[in-house]
Amino acid sequence: MDDVRGLYYFLPNVQSVAHDIKALGQHGISHLFLPGDGITHIGQSNGPGGHNGIIITRSIGGQPVFPRYEPEKQRWLECDEGKWWVGVYKEHSPEPGDLQRFDAVRGIRLELGDGHFWIIPQARIDAHSLEGSLPQSVSVDRSGNRILCAMSAHENFNALASRLAPYYVAQMAGLAYDGPQPGRDDHFELAVRALESHYLVDRYVIAVLGLLTTEREMRIGQAACDLAKLLELAEAVTAAAKKNEPVDISEYSCSESGNADDGPSTDLPLES
Repeated sequence: MDDVRGLYYFLPNVQSVAHDIKALGQHGISHLFLPGDGITHIGQSNGPGGHNGIIITRSIGGQPVFPRYEPEKQRWLECDEGKWWVGVYKEHSPEPGDLQRFDAVRGIRLELGDGHFWIIPQARIDAHSLEGSLPQSVSVDRSGNRILCAMSAHENFNALASRLAPYYVAQMAGLAYDGPQPGRDDHFELAVRALESHYLVDRYVIAVLGLLTTEREMRIGQAACDLAKLLELAEAVTAAAKKNEPVDISEYSCSESGNADDGPSTDLPLES
């Protein structure tokens, strides 16, 4: 069998599409491709959902992946109210390296639901803390000094991590949290934004790959907020609580060094 481990995108009721990443924007899938990606597509008379349309794939490792529809071997998910579908081969899902963006980043490697280790980048929690592990814009202040600014593509990721970090500290310290309680979907949203920042995925791709569980959502959130610093702060606030000293975790900031784990992480706490 040819290498089939890519992601497959089905556009229902579409007859043809230009071999141009920008042209895929009108179909809602351009964010899942890199500039310069090679793409192939094929007309399909009977695609997922019983629709006619075309199936599109992107090259993996510079090699073309030829699209085909084999429902008995594939798993498909309807996306964005049926505007498009994403599919994978059940036994040949893409690996993290197949979906990594050009810019490699530091982070914590976590084993997710597909059995592979994915890199979780660290967010920039606030303007005065760790720069984070994602690329940032470089500018200068009025005196000509170098300053770093969060890129707009990562602002939502950084903002949500900043809001959830104090909650994670309290949880790991076993303390009551008096701040705004996370919403039901906040941990999921942070996990999605963390993975999106480093890989060519979105919530639909993450779902079809089966990456998340409620446990893994929490793990990803902790990793994105700098696990080493979370543990350090949790120990500090636990010690303060035992001495009946005031505990303030609202001014959380990341560690200066971050965590660049080059091997499988085995010591991450399991939180549910």
